Amino acid sequence: MNMEYFAMPYLVMFHDTMAYGSHHFMTNFKFQCVIREHLLFDNTLDVATSEGKREFDKLILLTQQGYCRNLAPVRVGEKVAILLSVEEPTLSTVRFCFRVIRHDGIPITCGFQTIVCVSSETGAVVAAPSFILQYGMRMLERLESPSFAERIIAGRTKEVFNVSMGSMWEVCGKYVGSMWEVCGKYVGSMWEVFGKYVGSMWEVCGKYVGSMWEVCGKYVVRLVYCINSR
Repeated sequence: MNMEYFAMPYLVMFHDTMAYGSHHFMTNFKFQCVIREHLLFDNTLDVATSEGKREFDKLILLTQQGYCRNLAPVRVGEKVAILLSVEEPTLSTVRFCFRVIRHDGIPITCGFQTIVCVSSETGAVVAAPSFILQYGMRMLERLESPSFAERIIAGRTKEVFNVSMGSMWEVCGKYVGSMWEVCGKYVGSMWEVFGKYVGSMWEVCGKYVGSMWEVCGKYVVRLVYCINSR
């Protein structure tokens, strides 16, 4: 039986890389956080609504443990697919498991984060809400004894990427393609709007800066004249 993953594409940008071109090791944690927040806030909980904000304000998602193992470089402009699964969910905790694969099928990094739900009022550990637990069984890791986390820490990364590798990359490749097309269209239309907005803002700012400069220029000239007069 194949596993289910939550997957998303990511384009490596200049700010994700180091001076010699490949991605920074901290970008591996960025991969983890990007897909985690995308799952929680783009697909599960809408904190823009009063109900969603009220539910989210009750607790703090404490990242108790975070780990990543860097396996291969990614260069600026290359795409990766990020996959998220779940391991060892309890009443108050969940472990998110991450796999990142480059566009050519090369494993880039793997890691995990253990999330503990804490009351924002008392600081005590509390039961996890439904928006945390609802994906637990659906995206549950098939790796057991040792677990996903134990295998990564021990350096047994080939076992982590051998699980449903073919189907994983096929699904991810198709998903990245379709997502990229959608994102490309979205960015395109947004850029058109943004371009118009920047244009009009620049016109306003240009006039504002111009008038401010005229005032400041006259003030500076007057100040210099006063100093020289002394």
